[in-house]
Formats: sequence, C-alpha cells, structure tokens
Amino acid sequence: INPYRGWVILLVGLGGAWLIGYLWAHSLYNNVSLKREMRFGWAQVGDILEERFEIINYSYFPVIWIEITDHSTIPNYHIGRVTGVGGKSKNAWYTHQKCTQRGLYTLGPASIKMGDPFNIYSITIQHTASSSILVTPPILPLPGIQIAAGGKMGEGEPTRKSFDETISTHTVREYVAGDSLHHIHWATSARKDKFFVKLFDSTPTSDWWIILDLDVKTNLGLQPNTTEETAIIMAASLADRGIRANIRGGVIANSNPPIWLPARSNESQRWEILHALASAGAGELTLSELLE
Repeated sequence: INPYRGWVILLVGLGGAWLIGYLWAHSLYNNVSLKREMRFGWAQVGDILEERFEIINYSYFPVIWIEITDHSTIPNYHIGRVTGVGGKSKNAWYTHQKCTQRGLYTLGPASIKMGDPFNIYSITIQHTASSSILVTPPILPLPGIQIAAGGKMGEGEPTRKSFDETISTHTVREYVAGDSLHHIHWATSARKDKFFVKLFDSTPTSDWWIILDLDVKTNLGLQPNTTEETAIIMAASLADRGIRANIRGGVIANSNPPIWLPARSNESQRWEILHALASAGAGELTLSELLE
C-alpha cells in the first residue's frame, strides 16, 4: 500500500515505459507499409534486375529500426536490409541484381520486423504481395547459317508477291516513280504503249524445326556450363533468328514435360518459345523416343 519510494519510482518508470512502448508499437503496426516496384516483368540471363522499395510511415512515431526479409525464389537475390524512417515520412531505395539463371521465379512476399525504442514489443508485418518474373535464356549472335530457302524440291509455301527478283514472274503492273528500270516488262510496255514492271513470285520457304535433345543421361558438365544450358541457348538463338527473318519456326524437346510448339512466325511465337525454354529441364525420353 505504501512501499518504499524507490520502488514506487521504479514501478512507475517501468509501467510508463511499457505503456509508451505499447502505444508506439500499436501505432507502427497500423501505419507502416512496404511498397515494392519492379521495372520489367521479364529479363534475360545477364540482365540487371532493378527493384524500387519504399517504406512509408503514416504514424507520428518514428521507426527507430526496421528489418526487411525477402522471400523471393530467384537465385542469389538478396534485398535484406535494416534501416529506419522518421514520423510522417518515407524512405526509398533501389536494388540491382544480375540474373544468373533462367526460369520462372517469384519476387516476394516479404516480412517487416520492427519494434519500440525500449525493445519491449516486437512487430512483424507480412507483406504478402508478390509478382512473377520470367528469366529467359540469352540470345546470342550466331555465325552464318546456309539453309536452302525452299528445302528439297517441291517443299515450301510461296508467300505474297514480291518486288525482289526471283526465278519466276507472277504478273505485271504499271510503272511508278522509283521502280527499277531493270524490272520493266518491255513486251507489255510496247503493247500497252506505257511502261509496265514485273512482279515476281517470292521464293518458297520451308519451316524451321528445332529439335532439342535434353535427355538427362546425355547431359554433361556442371552448372552453369552444362550441355543442357548450351543447347537451350542455341535453340533460343536459332528461334529468334528465324522469326526475325519471318520464317515459321517450331520447337520440339524431350524436356520434362516435353515441349511441342507448332511452327509459326509471329512475335507471340518468339515469346512462347522463350517462355518454354526458360523453364525447360532434362527429361527421361531419349531422342529416338522423342522423334518416334
């Protein structure tokens, strides 16, 4: 009822610290948030992944210390940080990390840990927001590839009429300024008493089929210098070259699961091929079983 004065001072001091710590922690729990923004939704091996982080404190109480732990799945990606932020303010920073391995990964979630100045209360907030990022194989310049435009005799499909000079002439049209004088069809010009130029049939083109052998029993080497990675990089580079040349290209691979992408030549095909190769792994099928 009437203890020693020293005990009263001690109890009041501890009780006041407990109360201030509780109010401080409660205010931070409801008013501190994490915001993260990724610059791009996909990258290639070798690219620099950039993210922007921002801690926003809506409370009047400052955050003396705050620890951020990231749970992203991308290899060798570390954003762990201990920092602080004043009352009614924000703290922003950028992270840069080189992408070293292809695949489909998740950025986030993250957890925020902080406390009151007396370290009586510890607060952990789960930032559940996450986003996916696709890291595709790198596209490398390849040496010249000599492939007959039409494949074997009779293969290939003629494309639209072309102004490029080929073996056969499709039709003629009236001359306009800028046409080559070498393309003038003199017989028609003489008969019509005006100049006409030749329109040529474009050369037939065959589809490119890239057959990728990812049999686990034939894979050699240690990461990242394996035959599997080299083959996937070559397949991606070949597909990119073909599609940029407006050649219909498809991919077959004995990966797990197997890949079979029909031949097409639009930009979405390039993305589908890179997406499939980014997550491709060694499979159990042999090359002969794949072809069969």
